[in-house]
Amino acid sequence: MNTQEVNTALPHFLCIGAQKAGTSWLWSMLRQNAAIWMPPIKELHYFDHLFLPENRGWIEKGLAQQVKKLLVAECREAESIDLERVRYLLSVATETPFTERWYRGVFSHPEATGKILGEVTPAYCAIGPAGVTYLKQLLGGVKAIYLIRDPVDRALSQIRMTIQRSKTFVPAEPKAWDRVANSAAVHNRGNYAEYIPLWIDTLGKDNVLFLPFGDIVRRPLELLRRVEQFLGCEEVRRYSGMTSKVHKTGNIEIPLTVVNRIEETMRGQRQFLESHFGREFLVSTK
Repeated sequence: MNTQEVNTALPHFLCIGAQKAGTSWLWSMLRQNAAIWMPPIKELHYFDHLFLPENRGWIEKGLAQQVKKLLVAECREAESIDLERVRYLLSVATETPFTERWYRGVFSHPEATGKILGEVTPAYCAIGPAGVTYLKQLLGGVKAIYLIRDPVDRALSQIRMTIQRSKTFVPAEPKAWDRVANSAAVHNRGNYAEYIPLWIDTLGKDNVLFLPFGDIVRRPLELLRRVEQFLGCEEVRRYSGMTSKVHKTGNIEIPLTVVNRIEETMRGQRQFLESHFGREFLVSTK
């Protein structure tokens, strides 16, 4: 990326989570809004790469894989290759990643000019006080969208996803279930009691939109209208695929002992959500 090619635009909004709470669905919906521009790579992981060093290995590998898939898809039909898009993807892949210069460059695509810029990375919810402070300093009056899923359902879905992606998991070994169920990621990503106040205090309550996961199924258009109003963009007359599931996790049976342990562990998170948002909101997270 040459200096003159990199604009100074940075995201006006972020979807910060929660993981397994419909962020892929929201990303696919908002990309249909002509007033919004988001990178073709759904999860950039810029802020968690800086502030969650334990994530760096798989983040770097994941970025390379995503860019390769997009390039393969673009070059499948030689006569219709968008050379500008190829140039952009190559610049994202070859610029030193996860630097501020690289992050600005990701939003330098010509189609981003004059648009509301955003990105979706659910790991951002857990970047901690130093991460959120830096994010605020870099992005200024940025807005955040936080999809909230029932803590138990979210944790069980993440456990299933982890097992589904694992090449070494052995269901017959109780210790294997313990390792997955007790992992920091399972508990940290659903730590609403710690992270919700942090984001409100740092960005301001009017700059964080909390949406219950259940509304994606029961009231998807109403939820999207709330997002449009929050971002200050015009309504999309018709969204395609509102009732389609994105990245559905396999139906893996989890032992009752593990389910009961998660229920007990997440009891405090449910209590926090009810006290902070009310009973109706809590019910809508399922």
